[in-house]
Amino acid sequence: MTPDIQRIAGRLLLGALLLTLLLRVLPWLLLAAVGLFGGAALLLVLRPGPPWLALAAEYIAGRRGWRLAWASLVWGLTVGGGGYLLVAGLAQVASGELGHGLARFAAGLALTAVAIAPPYIHSGRQDMPDYLQLLGPGGLDAVRQALDGVAVAAPMTAPADLAARLCARVLGQDDIIEDVAATVSRRLRLRRPGRPVCVLMFAGATGAGKTELCKALADALDVELVRVDGNEMTDAHSVQRLIGAPPGYVGSDQGGQLTGAIARARRGVLLLDEIEKAHPRVMDVLMGLLDEGRLTEQSTGTTVDARDFVVVMTTNAAHQDIAAIARDEPDPVARAARVKDALLRYFRAEQLARIDAIYPFRPLDFCARVALVLLLLARFAHEAGVEIAPGGVDPRAVAEALAAQAKVADYGVREFSRALEAAVMDGLLTAREAGARQVRIGVGGDGRIVVQADRVTRSAL
Repeated sequence: MTPDIQRIAGRLLLGALLLTLLLRVLPWLLLAAVGLFGGAALLLVLRPGPPWLALAAEYIAGRRGWRLAWASLVWGLTVGGGGYLLVAGLAQVASGELGHGLARFAAGLALTAVAIAPPYIHSGRQDMPDYLQLLGPGGLDAVRQALDGVAVAAPMTAPADLAARLCARVLGQDDIIEDVAATVSRRLRLRRPGRPVCVLMFAGATGAGKTELCKALADALDVELVRVDGNEMTDAHSVQRLIGAPPGYVGSDQGGQLTGAIARARRGVLLLDEIEKAHPRVMDVLMGLLDEGRLTEQSTGTTVDARDFVVVMTTNAAHQDIAAIARDEPDPVARAARVKDALLRYFRAEQLARIDAIYPFRPLDFCARVALVLLLLARFAHEAGVEIAPGGVDPRAVAEALAAQAKVADYGVREFSRALEAAVMDGLLTAREAGARQVRIGVGGDGRIVVQADRVTRSAL
């Protein structure tokens, strides 16, 4: 026999051996894979499960590394091997090999019992542990993240920390912010089924910080802000923009803007801004979302889940009455009742009944405006490329001069910011062009706000 023929024969023999080995091992591999997927299914179904189910879940959550990987693999091989021996034993019994068939069937039954029986052993005992608790806080969220591919961030649940971050963004509403932080933190920990995290309404005059508080809340919770502007939903056809057009209508293949945003975000803050300006049909469509945290896509019939959203509605309705109530009524319970009565002229009772808390925002008081002067001047100076000299501004005098020059009481932060920018920005830009590095801002003898260059670079002299 020539060397070439020997080499070919050797390769054929090796291939035949490998093929035989593969055919022997492949059923085990397939059954092990089925066992692993079955383990994931059992993990979600069985509340007290065997310890290796919890270990497999912890591995998915990335808690204990390779040791859990081996535990999950061993359990999968146990289930797969037991199933394989059961099938092989039955096949041998059917072919007449009674002794070997019964032996294989018994071995498979034993392996299957070892893998499956622990969930049911001592199931009647009251102290049977729930092995899913081994995942610890946030473990189930991590498993959901691994299964759904959705980032599940741990919510900030400490009311003091949340309130501190919100107060840094919104001025003059500290009592409201503390209550909002406590409510949101409590509901995030509570997680009532079939409801959004909470449904809040911010009522009061424009420019008091209602929309900014929603943005700050989304940033503090590290979630997405989904915004619906009531000014853009004033006609009945606006409903189609939110939940899609009915099948057969133009645009039915595009879906709804609100349902699409909720489905993509999965969790966040839903801002229904100036909701009193939206068409009544819009509010009717949103009733299911406020009540059960669900919204149905009209074009496809798909239901999107908004139970992980903080829903906030803002309104300027009855803002003068609400400002007077917030100023004159010290009792929180009586204040909430009077605010709800004032809003009944604009909203139906069943709509207000679905709101967990209504917060009346007060117009900015003088102390808040003084603090706002400091923040805005620092921002304007940074934008202009200069700095305010230490002790170079009297915020009280600037706030008083601005109030005397412009009508800023009725339009809140927006009008206050515009008036202050018009009063100082030209002076800041002139100082920068003159080579000034620092400026001082004060009030002249005629009551006008003036900007003076404090330090000038040598190149400008």
